[in-house]
Amino acid sequence: MSTPAERGTISGQMRSILPLLLAIGATLVLYVPQIPMAFVDWDLISYARVLGSTDYVQTIVTLFKDVRGEIVPGYYAPLSSISLMLDNVFTGEPSAWITVFVNLLFHCLVGILVYLLAREAGADDVTASLSALIFLLHPVQASSILWFAQRKGVMAAAFYLGSYILFLKYAKTSSSAHYAASLLLFIAALFAKPTVVVFPIALVFTLVFLHEQLDRQSIGRRVLQIAPFFLIALLTGLVTMNSEGISYGETSPDVPLLERPFVAAAAIWFYVQKAFFPTGISPLYATWEVDFFSVEWWLPLGSLVTLAVMVFLLRKRLSAALLWSAANFLIPLFPVCGLLKFGFLRLSYTADHFMYLSMVGFAHFFAFAMRMLYGRLRPSVSYVMIACIAAYLAFLAVQTNSAAHMWKDSVTLWSHNLRMNPDNWTAHNFLGHALIRAGQPQESIQHFRKTLELKQEFLVRKRQSCMDLERSGNVQALQFEKQKIAPVQAGMYIAHHNLGNGFLLSGMHKEAAEQFRIALQLKPEYVNSRVNLGIASMEMGDAGTAIALLSEALQSAPNNFEAHYNIGRAYRAAGQKENAKKHFIRAHQLRPDYPLPPDS
Repeated sequence: MSTPAERGTISGQMRSILPLLLAIGATLVLYVPQIPMAFVDWDLISYARVLGSTDYVQTIVTLFKDVRGEIVPGYYAPLSSISLMLDNVFTGEPSAWITVFVNLLFHCLVGILVYLLAREAGADDVTASLSALIFLLHPVQASSILWFAQRKGVMAAAFYLGSYILFLKYAKTSSSAHYAASLLLFIAALFAKPTVVVFPIALVFTLVFLHEQLDRQSIGRRVLQIAPFFLIALLTGLVTMNSEGISYGETSPDVPLLERPFVAAAAIWFYVQKAFFPTGISPLYATWEVDFFSVEWWLPLGSLVTLAVMVFLLRKRLSAALLWSAANFLIPLFPVCGLLKFGFLRLSYTADHFMYLSMVGFAHFFAFAMRMLYGRLRPSVSYVMIACIAAYLAFLAVQTNSAAHMWKDSVTLWSHNLRMNPDNWTAHNFLGHALIRAGQPQESIQHFRKTLELKQEFLVRKRQSCMDLERSGNVQALQFEKQKIAPVQAGMYIAHHNLGNGFLLSGMHKEAAEQFRIALQLKPEYVNSRVNLGIASMEMGDAGTAIALLSEALQSAPNNFEAHYNIGRAYRAAGQKENAKKHFIRAHQLRPDYPLPPDS
């Protein structure tokens, strides 16, 4: 039996972590009812081989070998992909609810680690609990939890913070076990999401700002101890640049060097605003157009530089804890703020899920600032401050509930996005596909048509800009504008194809055929448009044209189920029953779940 003293100690420990447990409980209450029952169709095709795999050992081996990012397009992140695959163990097949719930559990684990990191940095229990609460409840985290593909973000954050905490323990105890464990967890974080390569920089700033709380070893010696982290980060960065380049190629815009500081500064202020006042949450934000002749574009960069200079000059007067927290907010944003080239830039310069790890720094900054302010206020005023913090937390919870609700399904997600950004052609395109899957093809037509119109307007505008730049002799800007045009122009065939699909599924066969013909003019080798043009021709009663088109498609894609099944229909309509039977049988071999027609 425990002694009264021991029971008192246990009781005190429980009281100290009670706010953290309440924070985790509030997070579960907010998110569990919002977990989608079906995968939101964003990156679903990219992860299809991982989500549907049942050969676990072979897939694991292949993912670790796939340094080119060919199985899952993008950067090399085998651990997070393996984690998504292993979700199938619970149900035997891909389950959106299980996958997102695991994301949520990772998020809660990260919240606990945020608490522990704050404690290692010198925070008391209340301050550390407030840090965890802000991190867990903040609405910008919704996309990282409810978008299945962001397993890499929550998983990498767990390893990152575990490595961070262990390194701080090592700095205080010089335990080689802590050091080795920190290094191993950092490697695991890189295998989950390589954007955590910035971790060694965070460690350097930690030693600078929190060195008084660590042991008395010199900063120089500590920096040498961080050297292995830098080396591993460098190697990972090289692999990531290679896999990004192979996966996205020319579709990833190379922002001119002159524009990158402006984009980065605007992105940082955007994230600061979203951290303090998170309204207008959206899955995709509008892409910016840099204008050097506008004061609007000089203000973010100028104000950021001014603030940096002021902080440097006043650094000895400022709180070390606040400076450390601010550094932990800014450092994780470095790879994703627009200074470096990466695939998501083709959609937008900003995204909520880029903030996931940065919110650790914001949560600590907010909690440390509130603790310092509370300590300087009179007791009567301190109650007002507590009420304001409670109101702010309630505001975050309401915003989180709203942000989480939009991930209910694909139609809800992209409809919300278009309310926030009505001219986003990516959202129109995604919503069109979501409506087709929801059995509403006629409603999809307007969104596919809008996608096409917006892309055409973009090309007209950019071509005119190229002509103006060519006349002015601005070669660098001209090259950048051409880079923007290339991927949009190259993808126009799919915009026509999607619109044709909307028409075809709505029974508007003549209009569908017109769009498929245009798609084939733009990309003659695109088999799907040839197959669908054959289907449209057959539906209009032209079996001969359908047979010719579908035969051409089968020459390029002999195992295309749609082509075999529909050429069978066309042969049957033309009275060629033997040819029809042959293709129906082949279609059934390709898709055994699809029944043969009665007369086959």
